[in-house]
Amino acid sequence: MADVARLPQHNETQQLALQALLRPAVDQLAAMTLEDAMATVGVKGWRVGNYFEALVAYWLRQLPGWRLLAANHPVRQDKRTLGAYDFIVRNAERRAEHWEVAVKFYLLRGDPTDWRNWVGPNQRDRLDKKVNRMRDHQLVLSRREVGRDALQDLEVTDIYQQFVVLKGYFFTEWGTPSTGPVNATRDAEGQWAEVDRLPDLRHAFPDSRWVHRDKPFWLAPLHRVRLESDEGKLPTHVQRPEMWARMSPLPDGSWDEVERWFLLPEHWRDHRA
Repeated sequence: MADVARLPQHNETQQLALQALLRPAVDQLAAMTLEDAMATVGVKGWRVGNYFEALVAYWLRQLPGWRLLAANHPVRQDKRTLGAYDFIVRNAERRAEHWEVAVKFYLLRGDPTDWRNWVGPNQRDRLDKKVNRMRDHQLVLSRREVGRDALQDLEVTDIYQQFVVLKGYFFTEWGTPSTGPVNATRDAEGQWAEVDRLPDLRHAFPDSRWVHRDKPFWLAPLHRVRLESDEGKLPTHVQRPEMWARMSPLPDGSWDEVERWFLLPEHWRDHRA
């Protein structure tokens, strides 16, 4: 999602190879209800990040010849926790890899070239802070003696490669260019609007239906959703940031997601956490 020059990410060849190996597991989960998929990967609670980490752990266990050595493996010194490795794995060549993963949803508030202006919906998170922490704290754990000691507990003496898996969406204000952060690998795919624009949204998309996206199911787009005649209406008010999907009809009478939105309370843009 963010600047590939600043974080060690899988290249296109590596991504395609992993996707091919994981296709059976991905298809199996896709055929389940969201609740069954959640139970299969073994996650509880509503946090999107926890769900994503559980999905990654599940997929790592499905990779032929790979071994997941540890998830959220703590690094401690003098009874203090200094950090944790998200995932330590041994790949098919029996080499140890360190993976850091995250899923984030950032809304643009200001100049798109300034990473500080890409903020989480509750404005407690920022793109620049997240990338800097991953690069300057999490990825350097294995270079520190205390971090190497933690790896010894897993019988790992050397990290062959490190990877960051950073996924999510960028959102820009409705009616503004769908640009992403400078040096990002993709542009914004979602939009946001404050509550006073809800009447305008109804007028702009009279043939669309709308579905509230509940946590933790913010990851995959909705496909072939059945909606009753009285379902799919925009809310009249929101008190906190809410994710919604704009839906378009299919010939069989079901609905597909075509756009992801955040609907925000009044004066959201003026708030500074």
